[in-house]
Amino acid sequence: MKNIFLTLIFITLLSNQGFSQEKYRIGIGFYSICCGTPDGKPIFDYIKTFKKANKIKDIEATLVSGLGKEGEHKYLFSLKELTKSQKIKFITKIKLICADFEKKRNTNQDGGMNFFEIDSNKIEKETTIQNSEIIKL
Repeated sequence: MKNIFLTLIFITLLSNQGFSQEKYRIGIGFYSICCGTPDGKPIFDYIKTFKKANKIKDIEATLVSGLGKEGEHKYLFSLKELTKSQKIKFITKIKLICADFEKKRNTNQDGGMNFFEIDSNKIEKETTIQNSEIIKL
């Protein structure tokens, strides 16, 4: 019995070693048509304003790069630093910023931004995402 218990503990430790799991709520994908991806300035300006207004030190995101030949990448956000009401406000505004950007861009040459929500049951293992790094915005 003792050997079975020790074996179970060992297997549990082995299976969790090196894997941090993060549930992401939203993502913003940056894509290119011909000439590279947009710089995301409206998104980052809003995040800076939001942090200041809500007295939040940092908002973590996972930057996933190398998704295409012209710099395609995405940011994944768990929003664990935010309260429920802050999450709603943040997500609503980010959606609007992405939609507004898409309306204004030249669809024949300018790259764009896609907002997407992630199924709340989906868990992404950071270690399985190629070319990723956690950044503080």
